[in-house]
Amino acid sequence: MRYSVRAEASVSSSLWEISTDGTGLHSQLGSWHQEPGECCGTWSPDGRYFFFTAFRKGRADVWAIRENAGWLRRNNPEPFAITTGPLSYQEPTPSLDGKRVFVIGEQRRAELQSYDAKSGQFVPFLSGISAGEVDFSRDGQWVTYVAYPEDTLWRSRLDGSDKLQLTYPPIVAGIPRWSPDGKQIAFVSPVPGKPIKAMIVSAQGGTPMELLPEDKNSEDDPAWSPDGKTMMLAQYPPQAFGGAPAEYAILNVEVSTKKISKLPGASGMWGPRWSPDGRYVSTFSADDSKLMLLDLKTGQWSQLAAGRVLSYPNWSRDGKSISYQDTGNDGPELDRVSIPSGKKERVVGLKNTSRSVLALSNGTWNGVAPDNSLLIMRDVGNREIYALELQLP
Repeated sequence: MRYSVRAEASVSSSLWEISTDGTGLHSQLGSWHQEPGECCGTWSPDGRYFFFTAFRKGRADVWAIRENAGWLRRNNPEPFAITTGPLSYQEPTPSLDGKRVFVIGEQRRAELQSYDAKSGQFVPFLSGISAGEVDFSRDGQWVTYVAYPEDTLWRSRLDGSDKLQLTYPPIVAGIPRWSPDGKQIAFVSPVPGKPIKAMIVSAQGGTPMELLPEDKNSEDDPAWSPDGKTMMLAQYPPQAFGGAPAEYAILNVEVSTKKISKLPGASGMWGPRWSPDGRYVSTFSADDSKLMLLDLKTGQWSQLAAGRVLSYPNWSRDGKSISYQDTGNDGPELDRVSIPSGKKERVVGLKNTSRSVLALSNGTWNGVAPDNSLLIMRDVGNREIYALELQLP
């Protein structure tokens, strides 16, 4: 029997094999495995070939292994490619006669859009680039984003000039954040062999460095303090999103010394965000149902809003509100809550809006532009089912 394994703290997946009596458990592909991995295997009807999907550099292809006698007891030959682009191909399903294999061919693309409140429509933003998870420098002149579907980190001016790629595979980047001085960008990535880690890279390029290389837990949601001296992080158990709420914590890390302290009263919380003026910190409860607010001046916590499943909180540029996504009763929606009154409004419903799914979070992203308009990644890719004629050795 073969099956796919995906770690909760990583986008990586792999194929494993075990005999039907429960013995001989091992990784199917051994050293052939490459990040972000392989999954979704199936045998041909005669059992002579095993087809699977391999993910490489933001796309997918179908590969096959030719089986040999006694495959439970000895290694199989090297896999060989069934498809080599230009589309991404996955979910192989052999025909009953074994002469064809059906696959889903996909051209993955997103369009970055902002919500125009006057027209009630989403319109292209930054020329509709295929990217998301954008963040803007404090002076509003620069933007950093994660390209889709490559999951690489970039930065450029708002007009698209001076564009520079900052990360390369196998790094999968997520949630980038500009430092207040505009010189560095923090982001998270599932480092191979480790849980999700917070990393920092120069805005001029270079090698990304882990913020806390000795930390064995998962780190998420890097947030610079307004003076740039402290990084706030969410910390989870190594398996990420699978531990008890009491295992969730919010850390304050002095960037220069790496000195760590815990945010008081933030046990069982995640998703920290500094307000632009540094007075408040917002978080989500570990069960994703509550938006919480800490007034750093008084040290008091309060509940701002509640919902079904909350995600991606974003402070407005003026610090007067927080927007976020909720899985509402009528499908996903973008909401906004005023600070500090807690007055909540539903900005727009997204029930009939097709959106791109991120590899790192396996969810849909929303953000906020410098003019406080709300941002999404609309799915504008193409998918078709293809039948491939097989001529196998």
